[in-house]
Amino acid sequence: MPIPAAELDESNDPVLIIKEFLKRNSDEAWTQEEISEHTGLDMTTVYQICQMLRARYVESIAREEYFPIRAVERYGQTYYAWNPKGKGKSTSSARKGRGKKKSISAESANINATDANMNARDTHPPSSSSSSL
Repeated sequence: MPIPAAELDESNDPVLIIKEFLKRNSDEAWTQEEISEHTGLDMTTVYQICQMLRARYVESIAREEYFPIRAVERYGQTYYAWNPKGKGKSTSSARKGRGKKKSISAESANINATDANMNARDTHPPSSSSSSL
């Protein structure tokens, strides 16, 4: 049986409930079971959302971007915690890394050009002034 769209309030969104719970309790890390107990959300829903949050966290690390929720595995159990903004890596560091690659490529091009010039000099016959010594 459908329900009116007005009843779909954002405060009932399980992702927001978990996010706000972790933010309020940022001094501790929580397992999926503990999150389910304290928020009143169904364990299956919490499990699925936490898996999605964990995947987004891992992706954010790979891209060196900030993500507000951290997933840490300890003793075979995954714990979720609020990640304050200052602890994540900024995207500017990723841009700096890309700049280094470009400068390295430019340096190697200069080295290759220098090597080509040296090889060209080695292939020329010696001049007459050096043979008289």
